[in-house]
Amino acid sequence: MPGIPTLKIDLSHSYGALFAGVVVSVCLFGVTITQSFYFFMNYRDPVLVKLLVASLL
Repeated sequence: MPGIPTLKIDLSHSYGALFAGVVVSVCLFGVTITQSFYFFMNYRDPVLVKLLVASLL
């Protein structure tokens, strides 16, 4: 029985794009966390609304 053919993919040229995507993603996540912290500290909304916001994180 012949072996299963494998697909060899060379990703060495795409690490720069991967790194750029990770950096942008981390920055946007930081903005999201900052906005959520500002919301929790400054708005007097019901607990249900705050739980909804927390669940979206």
